Amino acid sequence: MKRCHGFSLVESLVGLVLLSLGMLGAGAMLLGSLQAHAAALRETTALTLAQDMVGRLRANLLAGLEDPVAPDLGSFAAAVRARLPGPGVAVIEYEPAIGPAAADRYDISVRWRAPRDDSDRVVVLSLLAAPVAG
Repeated sequence: MKRCHGFSLVESLVGLVLLSLGMLGAGAMLLGSLQAHAAALRETTALTLAQDMVGRLRANLLAGLEDPVAPDLGSFAAAVRARLPGPGVAVIEYEPAIGPAAADRYDISVRWRAPRDDSDRVVVLSLLAAPVAG
């Protein structure tokens, strides 16, 4: 009796199914990592925009402007709307100093809607302006 060497059709099909399942798992992992990368990129963009506005506020405060927010608020809001998905909103809240040694507080917040799960995301930075002597 002669023995045949090699694989049968059933063994080949089982191997193909296992390989296909492995490739589907790898594809799902790749898709998840791309979505996480996109979310991290949006968070980084929002943080960069807020940091840029903090720098502008500091410069305007050092220049002695009466309203340090007004000159840059329009361009800040336009940049947020252009770079972030959904209804991107830029808000700057001002809290004046309570006493002579206290600092003025500016809260710069960037809010947008995440496209994947439709949840609101927000980045908030605070700037404490030194009290003005006088």
